[in-house]
Amino acid sequence: MPAEPGTALPASEPALDREALTVRVPTMVIWGERDTGVLPGNLEGLEQFVPDLTVRRIPDASHWVVHQKPT
Repeated sequence: MPAEPGTALPASEPALDREALTVRVPTMVIWGERDTGVLPGNLEGLEQFVPDLTVRRIPDASHWVVHQKPT
């Protein structure tokens, strides 16, 4: 249930079941480093939820990395 307007947010984060949120398949993230919409900070801590993670950073591509650097 949403809080009433003007109500302070809880001081702590809600408890999440990490086990239920864990991705259990091999996962590759292809990241265009010039993306201005989805920032690289989104990768921080991802390995906690995706144990079999590979990240490939493409320095000269943006959000449209699949079109800019298809190889």
